[in-house]
This record gives sequence, structure tokens and C-alpha cells, in this order.
Amino acid sequence: MAYDLSLHPERVLAFLHQLEGFTPLGRVRLIEALEQNLGEHGDMFRGRAEMRLAPASEYFWFDYVADDGTGRWRSLWFLVSDRAAASGVLLVEFVEERTEPVSP
Repeated sequence: MAYDLSLHPERVLAFLHQLEGFTPLGRVRLIEALEQNLGEHGDMFRGRAEMRLAPASEYFWFDYVADDGTGRWRSLWFLVSDRAAASGVLLVEFVEERTEPVSP
């Protein structure tokens, strides 16, 4: 099943727009990659028990490695809620960068 993504305006969208080192194109590509990977393959990620915060939790982690638009790779972890999955929506509640930027 494909999902629409709802990105929390302060904790996710504002964070991504202020993320140092990403070019405007890098940010666009990151959001497009989220929509493509998490949105189109959400059931696969929802089904990974090892990524749940707890066995019955509505929250799971989605990690993604992105090019920031300058050739540096960045690792980002997204906290996603599937409480609205029955309505076709995954709620991206939080994001943090997990590593220092590295060059390929």
C-alpha cells in the first residue's frame, strides 16, 4: 500500500530546512526520496519489528542516507507513527542527523 506522508511542521520540516550543508536541490531530493521510499514501501518498513520502539508501539524508525547536494553523504533517522495508516497516512514526527557529514 502506498502512503501519503505528513511531515511535522516544526520537528521535521523546519529541521530539514535549517539543516546545515544541504543545498536547496539536496533538500528537494531528500523529501522526494522520503516520499518514494517510505511512502511507496511503507508496509515493508511498518512490518520490521526490530525498528519498532516497543513491540506494540505505533512508532518505528526509518533511517536514510542522503547526498546533501554537495557529494557528502548524510545519515538521518526519522521517527514515524503509523497510527493513521488505515487512512493511508504515515506521520513523520521527528528527525535527527546521526552522523557527521562524510565525503564518498
